[in-house]
Parts: sequence; structure tokens; C-alpha cells
Amino acid sequence: MAKPRPRKLKDVDPELTAYLDIDELKAIGGDEYNIKTMSPNTEVPPCVECGGPTENHGKFDKILIDIVSVDRRKQFARLHYYFYKYRCLNKVPGHENCNALFQKQVGFVSSENAKITRRYEDEVMRLAMYESLTDVRKDMKSYIVKGHQKDLISKPAMSKVIKRWVEEKDAHRVFISPAALLMYTYHSSVNDFIVVADVEPHSPCRIIEVIPTVTEAAIRSFLAKIDIGGLLAIVVDCNPILYETVKDIVPRSKVMVDTDSLRRVLRDEFKIFIYERLKRYQKYVRELFLAGPDAQALISNEDRAKMRRLQKNDEGLENAYSAYAGLYVLLQKHRDISELTSWKEVLNETNQSTFVLTTSYMETYIEELARYRQGAHPKEGDSIYDEIYSLNQKIESYFPISTDEVFRARMLYSDFSKSIDKKWQGIDVSELKSIIDNMIKTGGLEEHER
Repeated sequence: MAKPRPRKLKDVDPELTAYLDIDELKAIGGDEYNIKTMSPNTEVPPCVECGGPTENHGKFDKILIDIVSVDRRKQFARLHYYFYKYRCLNKVPGHENCNALFQKQVGFVSSENAKITRRYEDEVMRLAMYESLTDVRKDMKSYIVKGHQKDLISKPAMSKVIKRWVEEKDAHRVFISPAALLMYTYHSSVNDFIVVADVEPHSPCRIIEVIPTVTEAAIRSFLAKIDIGGLLAIVVDCNPILYETVKDIVPRSKVMVDTDSLRRVLRDEFKIFIYERLKRYQKYVRELFLAGPDAQALISNEDRAKMRRLQKNDEGLENAYSAYAGLYVLLQKHRDISELTSWKEVLNETNQSTFVLTTSYMETYIEELARYRQGAHPKEGDSIYDEIYSLNQKIESYFPISTDEVFRARMLYSDFSKSIDKKWQGIDVSELKSIIDNMIKTGGLEEHER
């Protein structure tokens, strides 16, 4: 069959081509909804398998659903994409013909079998960063051209798009073993997961992975990618599954437990106590007791007097609050680990049952807590653990966690301005916080266009 000649594209429609706005394609006819397209590159390529000569195997076409802009309003459109396939002619001595059959690779679709364009997939992903798939479909209904409701793909199809998008991002980056790691767990309303961060000296803390489950198998699978011998330290939180698994893989001398995570355990246990003890009172009263000592200095004199009256009338509340505030200060101010031991020794029997997890973790992790205290912790008031924890809470509070892939995308790939390539080494925690805050404030859709 003869090689296709450039004259095939003599009927290029400049106005429709500009409207289409895909660098790899030219519009050769149609209208704003049905756009006939071809690649302007009609040269016969060498074989993708062996590099040998090829011949034109025929002209084919497929219909792809795309998203275009009409007067700044997005709508679905159908691309009638015409393309050529090629067959290899190379004959290898002693073997049968290569005979490979292929078509040229293009970038406006994610695969040869795709039914929608990459631009359509990106729009799904862009919206899914901020809302549930139900809301994504609701938003994209406005893109439907009357009579073409099937152009809007289903939620299961959107889930596949998201999964493929994240896998493509993962595949394009090269994992570099850091000198030190942070591994913090988070319990969301949907799932438990582990945020992994790189804490190279003199560099910003960067999130490099999100493990969508807290299991021994998942932790081992991740650490198998790490050069354990070159790892100087690994900091974990108080989660016993994470701690025991890491301790079994990494020399214990390199394992540290973040004291700020113990402060979170302390607060959670005291919250259970205070909400039960003061269940007849307004929520804001209970929150007064949960606030750290630094925050207590900012409350009004009226609220401070109310707290004193409640403690005066309830000895159990007074003892529990005194124990809570005492340890909270020790942990927040990064005091010597020996003072933590002293705190535990003066607990009465009632408080021991109130802070059972806190005291248990202190006993189990005492060496790792001390090691963290001796040199790994940040400056006072600069808690990486709290920063990542609050980041997780924001994402869970403002954006529905529909799938593991969506959550990983939000944590790892929210910065649309940066391409994911071999130079990608994670996302700076402070940069991600700024992006998430922007998403919450404005929806982020205008400033995060791809």
C-alpha cells in the first residue's frame, strides 16, 4: 500500500484546529461537536520492535470523547481520529519476518485502547482532587451537549481513570533512598495509612510516599525499596504495628519514636476521660481542658475561673488534668526523658487507668523516645508530626476520601505546576499545606488548572 502523502491534510481547518487546541492534531473537517482530526506527521516510521523498514498497513479511525471550550464554557466533543497502522518488512536470517503491526504513539491519549482523551482524564482528576466522584459527575453534567448524555463516563470508569493517573505518576518517578525517614500513621474515618517523609539534613521535610494501609506486609514492602544499610535513622510514631515491624527490619539503634506522637496519644486518652466526665457541659468547656498549657494562657478570665471551679468540685478531674497538663508540658518543651519516668511514678491508680496507653508506650518505647530527644527532634514549637497530622485532618475534613488513589494523589501530586519525572523527590510539607489551604479557600480550580 502506498505511503500516505501530505496532501491528505490539504483540507486543514485552521479555525477548528485552534479550537481543538491539541498540538499533535489538525482538524480536517466537522463542527464544534464532531471534529475530524489527523496527525500532520504522515511519514512512515521504522519498526518499533526491531527498527527495520515498514509499510503502510491501512487507514483506521476511532471516536474519542474530549473536552473543549466554547466561549470559555467547557463542553464535551467527539474527535473522529484518523490514523495509520504500519507493518514491519524486516526479514531476519534464519527467522520468520518480524511482522510487527503498530501505530504511532501519541500523547493526547493515555493508551491505544482509550475511549476518552487525556484532557478528559485530567479534568476528572482535577475535580476529584476536591470533591467526591458523585459531585464530579454532577459538575461535568454541564459539559453534556444535548442528546449526548453518554459522553459522561460512569463513576467506576472515573475510578479507573484515577487509578491509572496515579500509577502513571508513580511510574515516572525514581525512588531515591534517603538518609533519614519519618513514618507516621493516621487513622481516618475510611482507612488507616502511613505518610512517609524524607528528612535530609538542611533540607525541607518532603513527603515521598503514602502507604494506604497499616499492615506488616505493606510496611515491609515499602522498606524493601530502601537501602537499609545507608539509613542513618528512622522516626516512627506510637503505632505498635509500625514500631514492631520497623524494629524487626532496621537495627534498633537507628529507630526513634517521635515524642510529639506520644503527646497525641496523651491528648486522645484525656479527651475520652474529659468528654465522659463533663458530658453534661457544653463542648467548648470540655475543649478548654484539652487545650495545651500554652493555649490556656490565651483564654478569658471567666473561662479560667470556670475551669478552677470545676476542678475544685471534682478531685478526680483535678488530678487527671494536673497529670495531663504536666506531661503535655514535658513533651511539648522537649524536656529530658528522665522527667517522663518521674511523671509516671507519681500517677495515682485512677490516672493510671486513664492514661493506660500513654504509660504503656512510655515503657515500651523508652529507649527510642530518649534517642529522639537526644538529637533528632526539631526546635521547640516546630513539630513535623503535628504539621503532617493537621494536614491529614484538613484533607479528611474538607475533601471526601473516596479511594486510596485519590488520597495518595492529594498528598503526593497536588502540585500540578511540577511534572513528575526522575528528578521528583517528594513534595515539601509546607508547600503542600499552602496548596491544601488554597484548595479550601477558593476551591483551587482556577489556580490549579493543568
